[in-house]
Amino acid sequence: MTGGISVQRSPVRAFYLLTPGSASTVEAGFSVTRSIRNAASRNFVKRRLRENFRKNCHVLFGNSGFRGTLKLVLLYTELTANVRKEIKHKPFNASINAILEMIRKQLTAKK
Repeated sequence: MTGGISVQRSPVRAFYLLTPGSASTVEAGFSVTRSIRNAASRNFVKRRLRENFRKNCHVLFGNSGFRGTLKLVLLYTELTANVRKEIKHKPFNASINAILEMIRKQLTAKK
């Protein structure tokens, strides 16, 4: 994604780019670092990322939504041996919510 902006709140980093348009749409992608060796664990993390994004995507639109297509990639960056245990016990949902709130504030500030 060329010309995008990065926002981080451990253990998640987000990259986003807003392209002008008439409708407000979000295109989201989810990725997990390859340092988590087990593919089943990486898929588990991606499912959690998708679910938490789905539950919190309303934060992006807020009172003063944006116009255009928001391209967003959420990347899980934490290096841990037992990722399933870590995700269940860490405030994963709070990280994604905080990232989406930061993105919304940056988008509304650019108006």
